[in-house]
Amino acid sequence: MVVYADVLIVLNILIDYFLLRLTSKLIKREPTLIKILCASAVSGISSLYIFLPQSKLPVEIAVRLLICAVVTLICFGFCNLKSYIRACTVFFAVTFGYAGGMIALWYIAKPNGMVINNSVVYFNISPLYLIVFSVAGYFMVSIIRKLLSKNFDLAKECEIRFIACGRESTASGIIDTGNSLEDIFGNSEIVIADKKQFERLFCGIDEEKLNTRYRGIPISTVSGSSMLDGYRCDKAYITYGGKTITLQRPILAISKEPLAEDIGAIINPRAIE
Repeated sequence: MVVYADVLIVLNILIDYFLLRLTSKLIKREPTLIKILCASAVSGISSLYIFLPQSKLPVEIAVRLLICAVVTLICFGFCNLKSYIRACTVFFAVTFGYAGGMIALWYIAKPNGMVINNSVVYFNISPLYLIVFSVAGYFMVSIIRKLLSKNFDLAKECEIRFIACGRESTASGIIDTGNSLEDIFGNSEIVIADKKQFERLFCGIDEEKLNTRYRGIPISTVSGSSMLDGYRCDKAYITYGGKTITLQRPILAISKEPLAEDIGAIINPRAIE
Protein backbone atom coordinates (compact mmCIF):
# COMPACT_ATOMS: atom_id res chain seq x y z
CA MET A 1 0.00 0.00 0.00
CA VAL A 2 1.23 3.52 -0.83
CA VAL A 3 1.83 5.76 2.19
CA TYR A 4 1.50 9.47 1.43
CA ALA A 5 3.77 11.67 3.54
CA ASP A 6 1.41 14.68 3.59
CA VAL A 7 -1.57 12.55 4.69
CA LEU A 8 0.62 10.80 7.27
CA ILE A 9 1.75 14.09 8.81
CA VAL A 10 -1.72 15.68 8.85
CA LEU A 11 -3.35 12.63 10.41
CA ASN A 12 -0.68 12.33 13.10
CA ILE A 13 -0.91 16.05 13.90
CA LEU A 14 -4.63 15.56 14.45
CA ILE A 15 -4.15 12.47 16.61
CA ASP A 16 -1.31 14.02 18.62
CA TYR A 17 -3.40 17.14 19.24
CA PHE A 18 -6.03 15.07 21.04
CA LEU A 19 -3.39 12.99 22.85
CA LEU A 20 -1.82 16.20 24.16
CA ARG A 21 -5.23 17.54 25.15
CA LEU A 22 -5.91 14.35 27.08
CA THR A 23 -2.48 14.56 28.73
CA SER A 24 -3.14 18.15 29.80
CA LYS A 25 -6.38 17.08 31.48
CA LEU A 26 -4.69 14.18 33.29
CA ILE A 27 -1.88 16.36 34.68
CA LYS A 28 -4.26 19.31 35.23
CA ARG A 29 -2.26 21.82 33.23
CA GLU A 30 -3.65 24.01 30.46
CA PRO A 31 -1.08 25.00 27.83
CA THR A 32 -2.00 27.62 25.25
CA LEU A 33 -3.48 26.56 21.91
CA ILE A 34 -0.32 27.74 20.12
CA LYS A 35 1.88 25.49 22.27
CA ILE A 36 -0.36 22.48 21.68
CA LEU A 37 -0.41 23.09 17.93
CA CYS A 38 3.38 23.53 17.77
CA ALA A 39 3.93 20.36 19.79
CA SER A 40 1.42 18.47 17.63
CA ALA A 41 3.20 19.66 14.49
CA VAL A 42 6.59 18.46 15.74
CA SER A 43 5.09 15.14 16.76
CA GLY A 44 3.31 14.84 13.41
CA ILE A 45 6.50 15.49 11.46
CA SER A 46 8.27 12.86 13.56
CA SER A 47 5.84 10.30 12.09
CA LEU A 48 8.04 10.33 8.96
CA TYR A 49 10.03 7.81 10.97
CA ILE A 50 7.68 5.27 9.41
CA PHE A 51 9.68 5.45 6.17
CA LEU A 52 12.88 4.24 7.83
CA PRO A 53 13.73 0.51 7.88
CA GLN A 54 12.11 -1.48 10.68
CA SER A 55 14.06 -0.89 13.88
CA LYS A 56 14.59 -3.14 16.86
CA LEU A 57 12.27 -2.63 19.81
CA PRO A 58 14.86 -0.92 22.10
CA VAL A 59 15.65 1.55 19.32
CA GLU A 60 11.95 2.26 18.76
CA ILE A 61 11.42 2.88 22.48
CA ALA A 62 14.46 5.19 22.66
CA VAL A 63 13.25 7.22 19.68
CA ARG A 64 9.72 7.43 21.09
CA LEU A 65 11.07 8.60 24.46
CA LEU A 66 13.18 11.28 22.79
CA ILE A 67 10.25 12.53 20.72
CA CYS A 68 8.04 12.44 23.81
CA ALA A 69 10.57 14.53 25.77
CA VAL A 70 10.81 17.17 23.03
CA VAL A 71 7.05 17.37 22.42
CA THR A 72 6.34 17.61 26.18
CA LEU A 73 8.87 20.41 26.54
CA ILE A 74 7.27 22.38 23.70
CA CYS A 75 3.74 21.86 24.98
CA PHE A 76 4.12 22.17 28.76
CA GLY A 77 7.48 23.88 29.19
CA PHE A 78 9.91 23.21 32.02
CA CYS A 79 8.87 24.34 35.50
CA ASN A 80 10.97 21.88 37.46
CA LEU A 81 12.42 18.43 36.86
CA LYS A 82 9.77 16.49 38.75
CA SER A 83 6.83 18.17 36.97
CA TYR A 84 8.55 17.75 33.62
CA ILE A 85 9.21 14.04 34.17
CA ARG A 86 5.60 13.61 35.28
CA ALA A 87 4.29 15.30 32.13
CA CYS A 88 6.63 13.20 29.97
CA THR A 89 5.53 10.00 31.69
CA VAL A 90 1.83 10.73 31.31
CA PHE A 91 2.18 11.75 27.64
CA PHE A 92 4.27 8.66 26.89
CA ALA A 93 1.73 6.45 28.67
CA VAL A 94 -1.16 7.99 26.71
CA THR A 95 0.75 7.61 23.43
CA PHE A 96 1.83 4.10 24.33
CA GLY A 97 -1.75 3.15 25.17
CA TYR A 98 -2.99 4.51 21.85
CA ALA A 99 -0.24 2.77 19.87
CA GLY A 100 -0.77 -0.45 21.81
CA GLY A 101 -4.47 -0.40 20.99
CA MET A 102 -3.76 0.17 17.30
CA ILE A 103 -1.18 -2.63 17.21
CA ALA A 104 -3.63 -4.99 18.92
CA LEU A 105 -6.28 -4.04 16.35
CA TRP A 106 -3.81 -4.63 13.52
CA TYR A 107 -2.78 -8.08 14.76
CA ILE A 108 -6.33 -9.20 15.52
CA ALA A 109 -8.32 -7.78 12.63
CA LYS A 110 -5.68 -6.97 9.98
CA PRO A 111 -7.85 -4.10 8.67
CA ASN A 112 -7.28 -2.96 5.11
CA GLY A 113 -5.67 0.45 4.76
CA MET A 114 -3.72 0.27 8.02
CA VAL A 115 0.09 0.20 8.21
CA ILE A 116 2.34 0.06 11.28
CA ASN A 117 6.11 0.51 11.05
CA ASN A 118 8.52 1.66 13.77
CA SER A 119 5.46 2.03 16.05
CA VAL A 120 4.02 4.67 13.70
CA VAL A 121 0.42 4.07 12.65
CA TYR A 122 -0.92 5.06 9.21
CA PHE A 123 -4.57 4.87 8.22
CA ASN A 124 -5.63 4.87 4.60
CA ILE A 125 -9.12 6.05 5.52
CA SER A 126 -11.17 9.16 5.01
CA PRO A 127 -9.80 12.06 7.09
CA LEU A 128 -13.39 12.89 7.96
CA TYR A 129 -13.88 9.49 9.61
CA LEU A 130 -10.60 9.87 11.50
CA ILE A 131 -11.59 13.32 12.74
CA VAL A 132 -15.00 12.05 13.88
CA PHE A 133 -13.56 9.03 15.71
CA SER A 134 -10.72 11.04 17.29
CA VAL A 135 -13.09 13.73 18.56
CA ALA A 136 -15.54 11.11 19.83
CA GLY A 137 -12.77 9.26 21.68
CA TYR A 138 -11.46 12.48 23.19
CA PHE A 139 -14.85 13.54 24.49
CA MET A 140 -15.58 10.05 25.78
CA VAL A 141 -12.39 10.07 27.87
CA SER A 142 -13.13 13.64 29.03
CA ILE A 143 -16.64 12.68 30.15
CA ILE A 144 -15.32 9.64 32.05
CA ARG A 145 -12.70 11.80 33.73
CA LYS A 146 -15.30 14.40 34.76
CA LEU A 147 -17.53 11.69 36.21
CA LEU A 148 -14.60 10.30 38.18
CA SER A 149 -13.56 13.75 39.37
CA LYS A 150 -16.98 14.20 40.95
CA ASN A 151 -16.39 11.13 43.08
CA PHE A 152 -12.71 11.66 43.84
CA ASP A 153 -11.39 14.93 45.13
CA LEU A 154 -8.43 15.50 42.80
CA ALA A 155 -5.83 18.15 43.57
CA LYS A 156 -5.45 20.86 40.94
CA GLU A 157 -2.04 22.18 40.06
CA CYS A 158 -1.61 25.95 40.01
CA GLU A 159 0.92 28.72 40.35
CA ILE A 160 0.73 31.24 43.17
CA ARG A 161 2.53 34.57 43.40
CA PHE A 162 2.81 36.21 46.83
CA ILE A 163 3.40 39.94 47.26
CA ALA A 164 4.48 41.43 50.60
CA CYS A 165 6.71 44.27 51.78
CA GLY A 166 7.53 45.21 48.19
CA ARG A 167 8.78 41.70 47.47
CA GLU A 168 7.44 38.85 45.35
CA SER A 169 7.74 35.07 45.54
CA THR A 170 6.30 32.58 43.06
CA ALA A 171 5.68 28.91 43.79
CA SER A 172 4.04 25.88 42.23
CA GLY A 173 1.05 24.88 44.30
CA ILE A 174 -1.96 22.62 44.52
CA ILE A 175 -5.58 23.44 45.28
CA ASP A 176 -6.47 20.67 47.68
CA THR A 177 -8.56 19.86 50.74
CA GLY A 178 -5.28 19.10 52.51
CA ASN A 179 -5.62 22.77 53.43
CA SER A 180 -8.99 23.35 55.09
CA LEU A 181 -7.79 26.22 57.27
CA GLU A 182 -10.01 29.27 57.58
CA ASP A 183 -9.44 32.64 59.20
CA ILE A 184 -11.57 32.68 62.35
CA PHE A 185 -12.31 36.35 61.65
CA GLY A 186 -13.39 35.46 58.12
CA ASN A 187 -11.35 38.22 56.51
CA SER A 188 -8.47 36.37 54.84
CA GLU A 189 -7.64 33.23 52.97
CA ILE A 190 -4.95 31.04 54.51
CA VAL A 191 -2.32 29.47 52.25
CA ILE A 192 -0.02 26.79 53.64
CA ALA A 193 3.47 27.33 52.25
CA ASP A 194 6.98 26.07 52.81
CA LYS A 195 9.55 28.07 54.74
CA LYS A 196 11.25 29.23 51.52
CA GLN A 197 8.27 31.47 50.71
CA PHE A 198 8.51 33.13 54.12
CA GLU A 199 12.26 33.68 53.73
CA ARG A 200 11.88 35.23 50.28
CA LEU A 201 9.19 37.63 51.45
CA PHE A 202 10.06 38.51 55.03
CA CYS A 203 13.71 37.64 55.72
CA GLY A 204 15.54 40.77 56.92
CA ILE A 205 12.34 42.74 57.54
CA ASP A 206 12.34 44.89 60.68
CA GLU A 207 11.08 42.74 63.55
CA GLU A 208 8.60 45.33 64.77
CA LYS A 209 7.09 45.64 61.31
CA LEU A 210 7.06 41.85 60.95
CA ASN A 211 5.18 41.46 64.23
CA THR A 212 2.32 43.56 62.84
CA ARG A 213 1.86 40.94 60.14
CA TYR A 214 2.01 37.93 62.45
CA ARG A 215 -1.01 35.72 63.01
CA GLY A 216 -1.06 32.44 64.96
CA ILE A 217 -3.05 29.80 63.07
CA PRO A 218 -4.58 27.05 65.26
CA ILE A 219 -4.77 23.65 63.58
CA SER A 220 -6.12 20.24 64.56
CA THR A 221 -4.71 16.97 63.31
CA VAL A 222 -5.08 13.31 64.25
CA SER A 223 -2.09 13.73 66.54
CA GLY A 224 -3.59 16.70 68.36
CA SER A 225 -3.80 20.46 68.20
CA SER A 226 -0.97 22.86 67.47
CA MET A 227 -0.25 26.28 66.03
CA LEU A 228 1.23 27.44 62.72
CA ASP A 229 3.08 30.72 62.36
CA GLY A 230 1.26 32.90 59.84
CA TYR A 231 2.20 36.20 58.21
CA ARG A 232 -0.13 38.47 56.31
CA CYS A 233 0.81 39.22 52.69
CA ASP A 234 -0.43 42.22 50.71
CA LYS A 235 -1.79 40.14 47.83
CA ALA A 236 -1.50 36.78 46.15
CA TYR A 237 -2.37 35.72 42.60
CA ILE A 238 -3.45 32.15 41.89
CA THR A 239 -3.19 31.06 38.25
CA TYR A 240 -4.77 27.82 37.09
CA GLY A 241 -6.80 26.58 34.14
CA GLY A 242 -5.96 29.70 32.12
CA LYS A 243 -7.41 32.14 34.66
CA THR A 244 -6.05 34.17 37.57
CA ILE A 245 -7.69 34.80 40.94
CA THR A 246 -6.56 37.56 43.28
CA LEU A 247 -6.46 37.07 47.04
CA GLN A 248 -6.54 40.26 49.10
CA ARG A 249 -4.34 40.24 52.23
CA PRO A 250 -3.97 36.44 52.45
CA ILE A 251 -2.15 34.79 55.32
CA LEU A 252 0.92 32.71 54.58
CA ALA A 253 0.98 29.86 57.12
CA ILE A 254 4.39 28.19 57.38
CA SER A 255 4.18 24.41 57.23
CA LYS A 256 6.04 22.59 59.99
CA GLU A 257 6.69 19.64 57.69
CA PRO A 258 8.42 19.92 54.30
CA LEU A 259 5.99 19.91 51.38
CA ALA A 260 6.50 17.73 48.32
CA GLU A 261 9.58 18.56 46.27
CA ASP A 262 7.67 20.29 43.46
CA ILE A 263 5.02 21.93 45.66
CA GLY A 264 5.57 25.23 47.42
CA ALA A 265 2.04 25.94 48.62
CA ILE A 266 -1.34 24.33 49.35
CA ILE A 267 -4.45 26.42 48.68
CA ASN A 268 -7.84 25.83 50.27
CA PRO A 269 -10.35 25.03 47.46
CA ARG A 270 -12.75 27.56 48.96
CA ALA A 271 -10.32 30.31 47.98
CA ILE A 272 -11.15 29.86 44.30
CA GLU A 273 -14.91 29.47 44.63
